[in-house]
Amino acid sequence: FNVVKCASCGFIFLNPHPKESDFSKLYPSGFYKKEKASLFKLIEPIFRIAQLLTIKLLKKYKKSGRSLDIGCGNGNFVSLMQRNGYDAWGLESNPDAKNFSDRRIEDRILYKDIKECSFPAKNFDIITMFQSLEHICDLEELFMQIRRILKDDGFLYICVPNSAFFEARLFGSYYYNLEVPRHLYFFTKKSLEAL
Repeated sequence: FNVVKCASCGFIFLNPHPKESDFSKLYPSGFYKKEKASLFKLIEPIFRIAQLLTIKLLKKYKKSGRSLDIGCGNGNFVSLMQRNGYDAWGLESNPDAKNFSDRRIEDRILYKDIKECSFPAKNFDIITMFQSLEHICDLEELFMQIRRILKDDGFLYICVPNSAFFEARLFGSYYYNLEVPRHLYFFTKKSLEAL
């Protein structure tokens, strides 16, 4: 796999991308497990605090409304949004995640790609993406769909690994968040703003 950098804008990406039909092979069985990994048990409280701080931030702008978490994995954030008074929905393109999702919100998660959904226009007040944008093959289609389904006064909240972070410079090709070939893009603040 080759990670390349655009000479004019500095955007870093995997070239070539794996075929979309091969994506499911890139995610091992159990990729979405939440309780089993020892490392996750140690850092889970940090994730929970980050999620609660995110909800606190979102509530400053939208105290309620319909939300969509794109790339929701096992649906933890969808469940938390619902418990905080939002009409929360999730979208996950890998059906294996269903095996590890919270059964209480199972009917709130659609296991398909956004281009396969027929959401009404201007349907969501908030759209979130946590560590999922870098996995999506067709960014142009994704943002066309987001623009169509997000209300004019809605919010898009994106969280991605920062390839300009000191860890990336320190570890170089051994940087954990490279996660090649699952990560197709390697964003910096500048390249995410440009996108």
